[in-house]
Amino acid sequence: MKRSAWQLAVTAALFVLWISYLAYLAATTTEPIVLERPQFLVADLYVIAEVDAADSKPLETVTVRKVVWAASMADQNLDKITVKNLPKCGVKKQPKDGGGLTFPGPGEYILALSHTKEQSAFMVTLEPRTPGFPGHGLHSQIELVGAPIYPVTRQTLEQLQIIKGEYHP
Repeated sequence: MKRSAWQLAVTAALFVLWISYLAYLAATTTEPIVLERPQFLVADLYVIAEVDAADSKPLETVTVRKVVWAASMADQNLDKITVKNLPKCGVKKQPKDGGGLTFPGPGEYILALSHTKEQSAFMVTLEPRTPGFPGHGLHSQIELVGAPIYPVTRQTLEQLQIIKGEYHP
């Protein structure tokens, strides 16, 4: 075989490997979960919590596994907390699935929390209004409004550490 034939064969093999790698990436990262930075920037507390469910909805009482960041020193040692609007919360669905929130089931979730008027309870922080887009506005019964929560994965934990490092060093 001539030298040019070998070069063509090697180039073709590298091309096939490259296309295979791109296909693998497309298959494994088509629906990434992205933490909403504005939600975390206005939150008082970031926690990793064990969320239980009843009737396909999360329960209000959660077990805090780890406090990642807290604005107040009093919130550093939380164990079990009440999250008022958690039954309305869920993971954001992809736009092709109609958007909205869905709760995949019990497990560990990253929660961006804010204090309620009752200091003993929290709520999942709502996404703040963005100019030009409708927001939640002011609600008299804020616990009736849902907000995104995030399952604990390697990617979401990396994003959380980046957010914490950038805004709360």
